[in-house]
Amino acid sequence: MPFLILKYKKLKEDQNGPVIIISKKVSKKATVRNKLRRQIRAIIRQRVKEKNISKGIAVIVNPEILKKGFKEIKHEISRFIPD
Repeated sequence: MPFLILKYKKLKEDQNGPVIIISKKVSKKATVRNKLRRQIRAIIRQRVKEKNISKGIAVIVNPEILKKGFKEIKHEISRFIPD
């Protein structure tokens, strides 16, 4: 099972930025979920600036992500948003 699911969709006018869904199944601690959310948002923001992508990005995170480091998460997201 992949630890990230990435989806694209057109943004509505009142929406902005990536949507990152991290449930309590990943971690019951809000600090852990928030750290993951900040890391993923930073990676996506950098990739979107480089590629000038105007679509909405939704990321669904699975509990397997806790076993991954920042570099592995960045690499996985980079596969979805290539150079």
